Amino acid sequence: MFPPTLEEAILTSEHIVIAKYIGYNKLKFITYFNGPVAKYKVIKNLKGNLSFEAISIRYMFNDGSACLAPKNWRFNDGMMPKPASTWVLFLKRDTQHKGLWMTYRGDFGRKSFSENFEKEINKKIKK
Repeated sequence: MFPPTLEEAILTSEHIVIAKYIGYNKLKFITYFNGPVAKYKVIKNLKGNLSFEAISIRYMFNDGSACLAPKNWRFNDGMMPKPASTWVLFLKRDTQHKGLWMTYRGDFGRKSFSENFEKEINKKIKK
């Protein structure tokens, strides 16, 4: 599989939003390929018109190109974002789980927010 790119993330995402991380549902069985459901509050739409105030995202710890989990991988709370941190999310509906969203290529589709990154995305969307 080809490595993920920002251009492809912008092109293939139904929605691109700026959102604040709220927290996650602690599941009994979290693995490298079966992450928790993270909650975000949508602040601003950059692409699309997502009308939800809060969204739930199936969390992934890889970009979809890994076939095997890293040796001795174990989930811990430190792998999740800091509460109230701001992110740019490249989204599409999770067709297997009603009401959930997925990010473009898993962890590649979650980028820490900065004003410069927002400007870069806006420029690329307009092209």
